[in-house]
Amino acid sequence: MPIFARVLGCAAAFEPGCLQTSNRTATAARGDTVIRRAIVGALHDAGLTPAELGCVIAHGMSAVVDDRLEAQAIRAVLGDVPVTAPKGNFGYLGAGSGALETAVSVLAIQHKLIPHTLNMSIPTRNARSTSCMAGRGRWSVPPRSC
Repeated sequence: MPIFARVLGCAAAFEPGCLQTSNRTATAARGDTVIRRAIVGALHDAGLTPAELGCVIAHGMSAVVDDRLEAQAIRAVLGDVPVTAPKGNFGYLGAGSGALETAVSVLAIQHKLIPHTLNMSIPTRNARSTSCMAGRGRWSVPPRSC
């Protein structure tokens, strides 16, 4: 059986109490930092630079504050990389979301297409901090990773 993709690196970050506070300003500041740490760690583990990424499959589960923090962290660490959030096509599947989004990533690489973000024709004010894919995008060159 052919190998279509492989995981080059991964990372996790956690801040105890980050989502358990009534002070949303403090939560937002810490949440952004935690997400940035995870992105930087994954890049380091993979031995990649932001310029080597073809796209980002965002967690994007339609939670306004969390999606804004994720978009800000992606933009801060990775710059203007194309971002898509395919979860809107199949919903939040809990622990199964990661496996399905991995399959979406492999298919995106194989077909050289970035899947669109369902129900998004114009990015909201908060989403404009990333290049969210409102339609199907085509890579001009095949990405190394997604």
